[in-house]
Amino acid sequence: MEEEDLTKEEQLRTLQNYDESGLRTPPPRLELLTSPMTPQIPRESTYDAEMYRILVNWLRKIHGYEITSQWHLEQVCEDGDYHHFYCDLTIKKSDDHNPLAVLELLATGSIPKLKNHFEQVFTYADQLCPQEVWVVHFSREDSVVVDPYWPSDKLQGKGLNVIHFWHDKEFKNVRMSATGKYCE
Repeated sequence: MEEEDLTKEEQLRTLQNYDESGLRTPPPRLELLTSPMTPQIPRESTYDAEMYRILVNWLRKIHGYEITSQWHLEQVCEDGDYHHFYCDLTIKKSDDHNPLAVLELLATGSIPKLKNHFEQVFTYADQLCPQEVWVVHFSREDSVVVDPYWPSDKLQGKGLNVIHFWHDKEFKNVRMSATGKYCE
């Protein structure tokens, strides 16, 4: 967010405001993603709702940004029909027409799913014309920390930023790895 780059203190404050209790013990109605090879994790919609809550509590209340979840978009696709798309999260100043950032979230994605999200986020970016484009990946798989999958240099050159978050079951230990224009 060019005009107001977030300081390390602001980033830390955001993480401190994160309420891990929503992920620690999911409500009975919440379905978990499970497979024999991966640990139970919340579905993407759970991460989406929690990320929305954090961004609203931080960016809207403190800085006056508008946060939109599931921004509806339409596009004519190769088959000639209109298709509906939903951008997970957008961050926008109330007096600006276009969002500052679009965020595409993903819960424990395989490499093909990550590649798909890396491309899909540009479907939203092409219509919304944000300054920043992000894919945010949450996972409990160790490979996210040890060997994260990054987008191609070409996609990074187009402005794609990626954050991988690894967390334990209780969400007490979290590790982050990021790449892109805004990363040191």
